[in-house]
Amino acid sequence: HGRGGCGPSSRDTVLVASSWLLREIELAAMTLAQVTLARPADETEELFSCGVATIDLPASKADIRALGKQRSLRCACPSPLCPVAALTRLVATARARPGARNSRDGDLPLIADIDGNHVTKVAVTATFKAVANAAGMPPEARITGHSGRVTGAQRMALAGISEWRIQVFGRWGSATVLRYVRDTLIDASAHHVAAD
Repeated sequence: HGRGGCGPSSRDTVLVASSWLLREIELAAMTLAQVTLARPADETEELFSCGVATIDLPASKADIRALGKQRSLRCACPSPLCPVAALTRLVATARARPGARNSRDGDLPLIADIDGNHVTKVAVTATFKAVANAAGMPPEARITGHSGRVTGAQRMALAGISEWRIQVFGRWGSATVLRYVRDTLIDASAHHVAAD
């Protein structure tokens, strides 16, 4: 995983990054102690839902381990893009690693290299690039460690979520997110106009 391959864990990594608007450095440093998975409250709902997932996140990019903000998302099943299902699979993979049973969640990286250590931010970015390549993106596409944040913000905007909600959810302290979101909405509008 830490070498930028494109297996199921890589796709789940990208899905979690774009759903929670995460930077590559946040994913590289994340431990299982930062993740809370809550099953559905009633049995009827349990048949159709994998519940709610919460991640404790840093308040700013300068303090990656501050754990100052909690962000929760609900199950989107049966969509293959369900963020809770993707995060649940990453947690299960982390707990199944050799030696994981002898460690506390606070010590276990959510995403690990082949030796079970935290991956580097370079490895996370390589994973983003491998998934983009497997999805057919052109080789000249600019994929960076912030691509999960950008893609997630754009997806939220296209889903009709307001710019200020995206900015708050993504912990943006500046109006940078507005550039990503507005460009996407302008492109989508142009497509709809051309289709009419």
